[in-house]
Amino acid sequence: MTIYADLDYETPPASRAFGTFTVIGLKEDDPIDGLDVTHRVVIGSFYQSLEALRRELDLSYGMPIPPIAVEEV
Repeated sequence: MTIYADLDYETPPASRAFGTFTVIGLKEDDPIDGLDVTHRVVIGSFYQSLEALRRELDLSYGMPIPPIAVEEV
């Protein structure tokens, strides 16, 4: 399963310089017409990496799940 992430690096205190971002939106399997799964993370949370976001999504989906890949759009 692939999750496409629309990320915000600009709204303080998120900053590309510090490598932090917040999630604007998440879509499952298709970046345009995919199922909106933004509710699976806490909006306003700050992430240090796509890997940290992927781990939170893993926990949100529960176990066992198919491997999740997160790609920035």
